[in-house]
Amino acid sequence: MGAAWYFWHSKPAGASKSDTSSASHVVARPANFLQRGILIHYVAGEQMIAWSEPGKPVTVAKPTDTIMAWHDIAPIGDDGVLVAWDKNKKTCPSYMVENDTGLKFGVGFAHFVPGQALMHLMDKSDPRCSLYPFGNLAKSRGVTAMMLVRPQLRNSEVRCLRLRNQDGAAWIDVRAYPNNDWKLTVKTGEVTKEAKLSGRSVSQFSLVGITWNINTGKAVLSVRGEDGGKARAEAVVPNVISGVLNEIRLSEYSKDPARPATPADQFAGDIAEIVVWPYAMEWEERSAQEWRFMEFYFKVPGNQY
Repeated sequence: MGAAWYFWHSKPAGASKSDTSSASHVVARPANFLQRGILIHYVAGEQMIAWSEPGKPVTVAKPTDTIMAWHDIAPIGDDGVLVAWDKNKKTCPSYMVENDTGLKFGVGFAHFVPGQALMHLMDKSDPRCSLYPFGNLAKSRGVTAMMLVRPQLRNSEVRCLRLRNQDGAAWIDVRAYPNNDWKLTVKTGEVTKEAKLSGRSVSQFSLVGITWNINTGKAVLSVRGEDGGKARAEAVVPNVISGVLNEIRLSEYSKDPARPATPADQFAGDIAEIVVWPYAMEWEERSAQEWRFMEFYFKVPGNQY
């Protein structure tokens, strides 16, 4: 896969991070909007690169374009770019913009159907891998991630996000279910733990937050919806970790017809933003960050606590 990654990482010739934003819908954030120390940050419409045939110039994605790559805008960790699998246009999601009735403004998002997937990998041999969750330069032994997501479910669950060790020895993921359940699953070594919450609609845009703190042995799932409601669930996990979490998967893909990705591991729906911090936030700072997102995006933000 290595040779393909150089192609997928491409930006328009001569472009810097600031040059590759095309998102007229992107609204300026207030000062101190984001908690410090972000490792990876994706905002739909910012640094999204449109599909291009190999050898052809790459261009900034416009609404309705197919997304070849989604670049990271965080100031540290270089570029944690998400790329489509297998250099195949069919595996690429689309960039869309919509005026959802529960949001304050028109929001851009990556729109996925089953079979489309994006992945980011910072290879464990790369020195930058030490910046990733559970790497030796991490602020604390843990990880925090938040995403604005709207799953589209029919008869089965969908996996919205997986943060993973590239060898599969450890991961944390979030799934949504047709009965309005959400589930957090944590795997480390041979141990797998789950936390489930119920009653939070999966058909609306939701702010999903996950935290895994090795020191306290706790993993937390928080789901806040555009109706102003919220719910929270916890799992007790071992205080050990099997490797650095250096991989992000948005859906699953397999080019081997004999071993296709299972429907439950694929994603269908919309993702507007993802933020990853390489440490476990405490309750107060996590709640404050979630609240800032709610006030920013949602007409009905609900209560902070």
